[in-house]
Amino acid sequence: MNTAEIRYGSDLLAIENFKTYKEDAEQGNPYNTFFYDRIISGEFSGCAKYICDIKEFGAFVSKLKQIYDFKLDEAVLTDIGYGSSIVFKSDKRGHIKLSGKLLVLEHSLTFSFNADQTVLKPFIEMLQIWTEN
Repeated sequence: MNTAEIRYGSDLLAIENFKTYKEDAEQGNPYNTFFYDRIISGEFSGCAKYICDIKEFGAFVSKLKQIYDFKLDEAVLTDIGYGSSIVFKSDKRGHIKLSGKLLVLEHSLTFSFNADQTVLKPFIEMLQIWTEN
């Protein structure tokens, strides 16, 4: 399975087709990890290709775990290609706000929806598998 997703009501954040090029990472090339971020937020939806360094992705996953454990209130992942972003904000009482922007050439989608802590655990577990391989 190569999809990690958070569904909350009709809203969705999915990370799909995750691929890391270990040789590039070992050589210090930060353009070593690629995936698609698919969003459904209210009546709007979009998909953007993300490019990042696996180290940055791993730090993002670590921060999500800390959010789940009520030790941190925000985690941000930014694409180094076009600047798309994914933001998780927690009130440390189990409520999570997911937001960000998808940017692809002249197209953009700003999204925001609420979820709760229960949707984080399976999402984090899948992301952790990807960062360990």
